[in-house]
Amino acid sequence: MIGLSEMCFSGPVATGLVLLADERGWGASGMGWIASAFSVGASASALLLTVSTRIPRAGLAMCGALLATAAGAVALGHALSLPIAVVFGSLIGLTSGFTTTVTGALVQTETDPRYLGRVTAVTTLCTLGLAPVLFPAVGITVALWERTCSSSDAARSACWPQRSASPSP
Repeated sequence: MIGLSEMCFSGPVATGLVLLADERGWGASGMGWIASAFSVGASASALLLTVSTRIPRAGLAMCGALLATAAGAVALGHALSLPIAVVFGSLIGLTSGFTTTVTGALVQTETDPRYLGRVTAVTTLCTLGLAPVLFPAVGITVALWERTCSSSDAARSACWPQRSASPSP
């Protein structure tokens, strides 16, 4: 679950932020605002979890937060204005910070102490080790998507309905 959530999050969101800011004309400052909002959301999550004495049904709460993170990432991709994208960036930071923290705590409390080192090594590999592999994979996917979507007017209108009237690049 940890590896799967990382594969669906790290590369697409980090690479997607750059592409989204470029596509919408927000530039580097827009990307910076969204990334900063993400950090503020994650910090708020850390502070809230610090003062929480207990998370009831932590596994279910973690799954719900993971679903909210996915929904926020999809909504961020559809945001048409920078302020809305910043709000979604903070939501993603809040929910992903919660998910990451609770997942780590669940792994440590539910794993047999004899296997804790091994399990922690595998989860760390999934969370930190997959990112260098995912960024090029997302880049290749984006390049293939752009090549496919700019091949004809019909493909362009299917990929980007709002751009169908624009000339091909």
